[in-house]
Amino acid sequence: MATFKPKVTLLIIDPQNDFHPGGSLQILTALSDSERIADLLQRYGDEITDIIVTLDSHHVSYLNKIKHFNIIIN
Repeated sequence: MATFKPKVTLLIIDPQNDFHPGGSLQILTALSDSERIADLLQRYGDEITDIIVTLDSHHVSYLNKIKHFNIIIN
């Protein structure tokens, strides 16, 4: 009889360089968030069966829609 081994998926959402120190959309916790992800991978990497990374992008048409709603873009 085969044993069941559960799948473990790590989902990383939008880890872009722009969010890190010096980036155009800098977030104060981005570096520590990345360090925690690296630590998690070092500790549990052998148990993680899948890694999914999402990346967000904004095309010119998207930015034009934002301007339409009078949202300030720096």
